[in-house]
Amino acid sequence: MTMGALHTLRPAARVILPLGIASATVALVAAPALAASSVSVSGDDAGQVTHRTTLSIVGHYDNSNSLNSKSVALVVTDAAGQDHTLWTGTAQRASTGNTPAISFDTTCKPWVSQSPPCPGAQAPNGDYSFRVDVGSSKSSATTIRFNVPPAPVGSFAGSAEGTVASFSWNNNTEPDLVDYDIRDGGSDVTRGGLDPSGVCDSSGCSVSVQFGSDYSGTDQHFTIVARRRSAGGGLLESPASSTTVSFPAPPASEPSGSSGGSGSGGGSGGSSGGGGSTGGGKHGGAAGGGSTGSPHGGRKLDGKHPAADLSASLPTFTAGAAPNLPAVITEVKPLPLGSYKPLVYPNQVKREAIKTGDHGVASAVVGDIADVVDSSALWRGLAAMAVLMLIAAHLRSWVERTDIVE
Repeated sequence: MTMGALHTLRPAARVILPLGIASATVALVAAPALAASSVSVSGDDAGQVTHRTTLSIVGHYDNSNSLNSKSVALVVTDAAGQDHTLWTGTAQRASTGNTPAISFDTTCKPWVSQSPPCPGAQAPNGDYSFRVDVGSSKSSATTIRFNVPPAPVGSFAGSAEGTVASFSWNNNTEPDLVDYDIRDGGSDVTRGGLDPSGVCDSSGCSVSVQFGSDYSGTDQHFTIVARRRSAGGGLLESPASSTTVSFPAPPASEPSGSSGGSGSGGGSGGSSGGGGSTGGGKHGGAAGGGSTGSPHGGRKLDGKHPAADLSASLPTFTAGAAPNLPAVITEVKPLPLGSYKPLVYPNQVKREAIKTGDHGVASAVVGDIADVVDSSALWRGLAAMAVLMLIAAHLRSWVERTDIVE
């Protein structure tokens, strides 16, 4: 190259070299950070889950534009808006990579350290958003909507006593469970549903329903469904579970009794009759529907012995039998037609007025006695009886002292 050419290239180099450095700097600044960071989900149906399945979650992170290593986290935001970390790791400087595949069983929260079906830790229905965090930068989220129905109700069974059917079943464990519904031929038996808090405890669920005389002597087919919230706020039903209940036939009617006959005629000791009269005698008997014989062996009340006549005509009072105390309740009263009530403890009888607690039958009997003793009607009746007996005793004593002898 000649000296003239070198002199010509030097000015051009002074201009081209700064322009190249400036262009490279602009290109480096304009490169978007985390351009490739994302989350892929497999196992769903176009962004929805409508049945129990297991999703596979993989995060793709990009740290290629950083000269420093950074923390990496695979995060899910649940239906209530809370963040949960599924995996954490480190992204090396100027590198890209993938997180391990995380399994998300739709019946179990993956951030809970339990194996499916993990009772008490199921994921509620709703929207779940997955993302990758690289340092303080967050990738765009991939959202999956859960609309999974409840599991079928387990161990549904029924039995009948009279026209009352008792049903029992196992608890469902979905966290967003709304109610249970029992049906007969497609129509609601428990219209409005059964709140789990009212019919269930740790041992299971139960309820009793009054069906009325139309069900006597028949076999009826019943189904039950559980219902939980959907992602859109509606209700999703479980597949139906069924049972058959046999209602006993009504008892045969009892034959009616016969009426009494007529009484016997007068004699030494007249007897009581069903509808006739008795004659006078030494000890004349009372008649069921006729006239009564003379009370003193046929002697008429002629007014000549007023004291004796008064004594004979005064009524004689005898103490009645002690009132019967109510027995311990041993059965549940019949339910009104179409009604139902929970039987969380179907083998126990509960008193409404007096709580028996842990004292059993003894406390129940004491409570029944207290109910009777506290009855105002009983005390008024006893007081009236005492007054009448006192008056009768005084009259009889007065008659005996003032008896006039011819």
